[in-house]
Amino acid sequence: MNSRDDEESKVDSKFNKGKERVKNVVLWIVSILFLLFFVLYSKEALVPSIGILIAGFLIMPPINAQIRKHISNKNQGTYTAIKTIMVITLLLVFLSNIPQSESNNLNVPQITDANTIPSIDENSIKENNRLLRVTDYFLKKYLLFLLQIKKIYYIIKLSIDSFTYPERRSY
Repeated sequence: MNSRDDEESKVDSKFNKGKERVKNVVLWIVSILFLLFFVLYSKEALVPSIGILIAGFLIMPPINAQIRKHISNKNQGTYTAIKTIMVITLLLVFLSNIPQSESNNLNVPQITDANTIPSIDENSIKENNRLLRVTDYFLKKYLLFLLQIKKIYYIIKLSIDSFTYPERRSY
């Protein structure tokens, strides 16, 4: 019986270490992405960029570990909740204030008189078709990216559920 308990604790320990590594990798990627957003948008929207910079530093694993060292064990859950709310709020503020791209406007001739038919330039048709092909390509890539994010979300959710509810583990 005792050896079986030791074996289960080793499996749990390996599972927890693997889960912690995955979490740290995801946090590093997201925090670096936030820092890049700060660099890219600091000239156009300074205040939201500073907010995303703060969010990037809040979720960076070494800084997060240092903050957790100075907080008592009973306040760990409160810290996590406040940090999560702050990061989500700062991200929403940033996303709502980033400048919109003006390159999406297609050159469409304006009709001012019902009897006037605008002339159609062959070059503008080719340019519009090229823009549509490029937009279609990037839209497909973006949708594939969203599908990958959704897969990662479900993998993380499954690992958190199996950690939270040990009876659901299947290994």
